Amino acid sequence: MTDWSPQTDGGQWFFTYGGKRIEGLRATRQPSPWMGDYGQFLLMPQTGKLAVTAKGRASPYDVNAGTWKPDYLRLQLTRYNVTAS
Repeated sequence: MTDWSPQTDGGQWFFTYGGKRIEGLRATRQPSPWMGDYGQFLLMPQTGKLAVTAKGRASPYDVNAGTWKPDYLRLQLTRYNVTAS
């Protein structure tokens, strides 16, 4: 099974709710940070010059302005002036 999750940090805990920047939407099979993830990849909408690293294309977002539900996420990516949902 694959699940989509926002990624704010590529480390062991790849998402923190209070994160200041989003690196992309991660396709993951990791049910827990204590178990290894395999076959994951990251998608990120962007405009302008292509940035190929997660840190290079990360965008600030306002955690309070987004819509956060178990089956739906909507964020305004301020760096690119686009809405990701």
